[in-house]
Amino acid sequence: MPDALGFVHLMSKPTQRVATVDGNDFCLQGVCGIWTARNTLPPPNSGATKDSERRSIKSSHPSPTFLSSEFQGTSNTEWNKMPTPLWSHASQPSASPASGRAALDPSAHPDYIRAINAILLDRQVDFVEAGLVSDGLKAPHRRLMLAICGELTGERLDIEIARIGQTQVTKAACIALFNKKTQTAVSMLHNSKDEKHRLMGTLLMQKRIEPASVLHMELSDPYLRAMVKSLAGDTSWGEILYDTDLPLLERIVLAIRFVGDDMLSTFLEEQARRCLEDGSLHGIVLLGLTSDGIQLVQRYLDRTGDIQTAAVIGALIPNKIGNVTRWIETYRDMLDGWKCFKARVRFDMMRGSIARYYGENIKTPKQVLLRCNYCQKDLTGHAATSEITSRTYCTNCTNRLPKCSVCLLQIDTAPAEDESGSTLANALVFCQNCHHGGHQKHIIEWFDGDPEDGEGHAMCPVSGCECECRRL
Repeated sequence: MPDALGFVHLMSKPTQRVATVDGNDFCLQGVCGIWTARNTLPPPNSGATKDSERRSIKSSHPSPTFLSSEFQGTSNTEWNKMPTPLWSHASQPSASPASGRAALDPSAHPDYIRAINAILLDRQVDFVEAGLVSDGLKAPHRRLMLAICGELTGERLDIEIARIGQTQVTKAACIALFNKKTQTAVSMLHNSKDEKHRLMGTLLMQKRIEPASVLHMELSDPYLRAMVKSLAGDTSWGEILYDTDLPLLERIVLAIRFVGDDMLSTFLEEQARRCLEDGSLHGIVLLGLTSDGIQLVQRYLDRTGDIQTAAVIGALIPNKIGNVTRWIETYRDMLDGWKCFKARVRFDMMRGSIARYYGENIKTPKQVLLRCNYCQKDLTGHAATSEITSRTYCTNCTNRLPKCSVCLLQIDTAPAEDESGSTLANALVFCQNCHHGGHQKHIIEWFDGDPEDGEGHAMCPVSGCECECRRL
């Protein structure tokens, strides 16, 4: 789950500059959403698409060097005068299915590319600078997608490789190799006590292996297999990407960095569909916390019954509706039913912090409640309101409320007023040690004594209870 939600830190910024650019909503988008622009585009005829309301990226930033020269410095007016571009829905699909998909690709829209470039410029430290298969039109998409997957660069990458190498030599060496740190990978493998590791280090020094030789190698370690197949050339990339022994997140990263656009599109679509069908949370990095991501979490919940994970994920989603609200409220009720009140309060505090992060305003429910001793449900009315209903029994389980320890009359959730119009005298008070209590005026009389004789008690009024409530 930490890997699956690693993109939240980057893609959940509430500021207009980072989360929404030119009407394109990147908030909590996954890899597939960035690649296809399916869930990020502004709605048709929305104000975000008007030139008068569109925030000009060009006016605040110079044209980035990684943007294709074909689109650099091209204004919307100039673009409209050009021939119909690939992304235009007015284009007629050709006989080729692949070219037909390209003709309808909204991710090639120049506004969309400029929006991605604005994010890349805004958070340069988070993005991989090199190592992509090409610097083509969709190179900015790939860099943003790598950041979503948690890829590191520079000194942070070296530190991570060293950390992983302490326990997983082959994984660290594989990461180093695919980040063009071949010498680091060779050194780590040669220093290993495993003979296969040292042999792999020798193969890496040769920088090439015949594809036919790969068929004769029986390697149980998926990272060794990935390194061997990478040395065999481009023909082995399909085998690496579909090697299910490798974690999905790492296969996604390899696909983003090293395969062409068509193969990447096919791979992402297949993996997203499989994760959605299986209800696998590994697919969150692909689908994000969009409507598809919510559907994925619901299928995970249906398969496992893990309401806690669903509720924690749901708390990260702004504008909670439908299933998300139900996950959260079910989890809160479950914690209250288990008397895990502190855990429920910490969960509510986390939700409030996240809501403020998004600029939302959550109405804080009542923090002090009377709960039934049998079913733990609220006795004073709806938790989200300040209304208190008079009753002497629980409306959920129909059990009677406790009696006053002194007068033995039933406690009422809405105390009656006394002669002065105050309800304090008939309010419930109780000892935090033994949990016995009753009407406030009767408990005070018990411990302080009757006004006539003035003699009070130190012990609890309940027979057999030795708690010295008065000292508390």
